[in-house]
Amino acid sequence: MTSQYAWLDEPLVSVQTRDGVTRRSLPEILRSLALDEIEDFPALRPHQHHAWHAFLVQVAVLALQLEGRADANVPPSEWRRLLLQLSGGVAEAWALVVSDITLPAFMQPPIVDGLLDDVMTSHVATPDELDLLITSKNHDLKGAVMAHAAPEQWLMALVSLQTSEGFGGAGNYGIVRMNGGYGSRVCVAFAPNLRWGARFVRDVELLLSERDALADEHGYRVSGGEGLLWLAPWDGRTSLSLTELDPYFVEICRRVRLTAAGPSIQARRTTTKAPRVFAGETKGRVGDPWTPVSLAEGKSFSVSEAGFGYKKAHELLLAEIWSLPVTARRPRGGGPGEFLFRGLARGQGQTNGYHERRLPVPPRASLRLFDPVERQALAELSKERLELVGTLAHRVLKPAILAFMNGAVRDGGPRRDDRPNRWLGALDDAVDAIFFPCLFADAERERDAANRDFVETLRGLGLAQLEAAIRAAPTREARRWQATALAESVFNGAFLKQFKAYLGAPEQATSESA
Repeated sequence: MTSQYAWLDEPLVSVQTRDGVTRRSLPEILRSLALDEIEDFPALRPHQHHAWHAFLVQVAVLALQLEGRADANVPPSEWRRLLLQLSGGVAEAWALVVSDITLPAFMQPPIVDGLLDDVMTSHVATPDELDLLITSKNHDLKGAVMAHAAPEQWLMALVSLQTSEGFGGAGNYGIVRMNGGYGSRVCVAFAPNLRWGARFVRDVELLLSERDALADEHGYRVSGGEGLLWLAPWDGRTSLSLTELDPYFVEICRRVRLTAAGPSIQARRTTTKAPRVFAGETKGRVGDPWTPVSLAEGKSFSVSEAGFGYKKAHELLLAEIWSLPVTARRPRGGGPGEFLFRGLARGQGQTNGYHERRLPVPPRASLRLFDPVERQALAELSKERLELVGTLAHRVLKPAILAFMNGAVRDGGPRRDDRPNRWLGALDDAVDAIFFPCLFADAERERDAANRDFVETLRGLGLAQLEAAIRAAPTREARRWQATALAESVFNGAFLKQFKAYLGAPEQATSESA
């Protein structure tokens, strides 16, 4: 048997549909996505979601463009023909295990520089050990625990590793679709909804329509470029250049080979002297359809351990700092939708968490976000709101908490005191939950009235954190009541001072309440 676990023909991947869980081959999955039949992929781990979606979209686009097609809704038999054509007629390129190492296997380039045992001396027993997550400390997510893994778990680990991994030490190069070895491949996209099928169809259509422009901008080949980078042999010493590639090439960054060990699978891997793709000083600016690019520095965006909080979402969507990717554009026909933010924060020898945010956008807000004039007005309102939140946190809530913790002794603590940070962080989380719903709703209202209501909302959130601090923070027990009274007085006095312009005149407030 030359190959095992041939994804072109075997139903290797489990999918959740309305009728239950079933297994499907790659052609069947692409057809099901086009028909929006897939609810979920149960074996997929959270950090693998974007890599999986991007892989399916890129493979579909590469296959469809061979014959100038624009419709992904074709029968599985036709998908199989197109995929086989994409791999140059080599069916083994879609199989997980191929005994002939001079042939490609799925996400595994041919080996032509020696025997397997000589070339790949490092053994990997489980797919989670092969995957890109760094779990050596075993604190949050245990490592190497998939001792009885199914083929689909190896398949998904390969996609995650080969299309999303960064620098992993000497001889372990990362992908070119990220800003540096410790960056991350992120997703910032907009869609009418976030169902697998809806996003797949929309992104396939977008990528097909933008292909020529992308090729021209980045110097890719309009036709005949390398698409599946595991097809050609790779000795680990040479690199491909961007000018040899198709705009939507499916990348690999590591030399890996899966082998059969009885009924199970194991992996071999080795280091390389050069990256699979050499991208020069592009800093990840290679036209990835899901990655923003800095307007000032010309580098791709990488998520930090802070994730996609409301401040970062404002920066990405409204601050005119980042050029949004093609998939972050408004869908044809307008209407409501959701922004999706996904990314794995990486550092030197560590993983700083997987981060995801879903931001629903109502119909009117969608029109504002994608209209240049309306967008500017929304950005100004958002910036003003960010300043209001900062004022509440640092000029109202923090002094009040410090007054309590210092035991009613004014100015009794150091000027730079981080003791209240616990409650300032909780305030930030509370604001995060209401910031964009309030922003989108208030964009339709008279600005002064909307800001007045928002400031009152902030007052409530701030008081809640002050009460939480009074319950939990240490203070001089003999002066607890005095400290509580002073803290409340400091909060109310500072709030009136800082937000006087937003509170309105007393008679105006009285007349409005009447």
